Amino acid sequence: MSVVNAWISAVVRWWLFFAVAVVRCLVSLWSQARDFIVFTTESPVNSRTIELEKAFLSKLPVHIGFILNAADWSTPDVAKLLSWCASLGIQHITIFDQHGVIKQRKEDIVKSATSSVSELGSEKPRVFEVAQDIHSHLSDSSAIRKHIQEYLSKTPAVPTDAVLSNQTVRSRSKIPEKALLDSLTVFEGTPDLPPPGVCRVMFASGEDAHSALLTATRQIASACCAQPSSSDSKQWLQSEAISQGLIHDLLNRHDGQLWPPPDFTISYEEGPFMSGFLPWHLRYSEVFLAGRQHNFSWAKLRDPLRSFAKCVQRFGK
Repeated sequence: MSVVNAWISAVVRWWLFFAVAVVRCLVSLWSQARDFIVFTTESPVNSRTIELEKAFLSKLPVHIGFILNAADWSTPDVAKLLSWCASLGIQHITIFDQHGVIKQRKEDIVKSATSSVSELGSEKPRVFEVAQDIHSHLSDSSAIRKHIQEYLSKTPAVPTDAVLSNQTVRSRSKIPEKALLDSLTVFEGTPDLPPPGVCRVMFASGEDAHSALLTATRQIASACCAQPSSSDSKQWLQSEAISQGLIHDLLNRHDGQLWPPPDFTISYEEGPFMSGFLPWHLRYSEVFLAGRQHNFSWAKLRDPLRSFAKCVQRFGK
């Protein structure tokens, strides 16, 4: 009897395993078929489609980030993504892929996107400005020194009794709580928005995320260790002046313009992974996990934007 029960149990387990496998296969086939149907039957995107969507959305991101899998995205697809975002009026776009494959094609992508915007027939022409590579910008010591000096001249002075120097860190409990909070306040400045009709685009990779942080750290350390000039007996950058705001200013300044951090990021990667996306771009950003896209269509940009329009941003509070 026990042998029969064991045999029946084994048969039932195999049938359950087979049924689960069949269901998963059918779900996968249905998902691919649905994407194909949407891709082949969706009406072409034109200026009227864009204007209707703009009227429907209660808000748009000022800076949107895209995490792409280069294996799924051709040059025309990325160009289409850029042209739709620019036509909607989004002013800053970051295109990120982990291995930098899309970044290598940025000239062709921007050229194709400019042509796509013209084909949409928008009344307001759009011009794409491609930002300099993050690493190249941070490697320019003279430019970085100028940015730091400009930032310090605009930053409110930190209370002397709240400076977190080596001496006060040892006796942290002696610092008044309010003064300590004041000293940690981040002064991020006002972003420099582009003129009407201009859309700023930055292409980045996982290597940029690592190298930018390392280069910024080296530049700040070099400024702190610089020899004082004859007219000034102090270092030109005191260690007490280093703050989150200063680092934010260095990492988010491109071609002399201070970009706002992304308020919305869409990941077209598989699973809940950021794939090495620029960490300072995720501080306040809403994140939408759209999954991998094999046939990119208007709906796959429209739906995340509608989700963003409904969300209430708390900026970490």
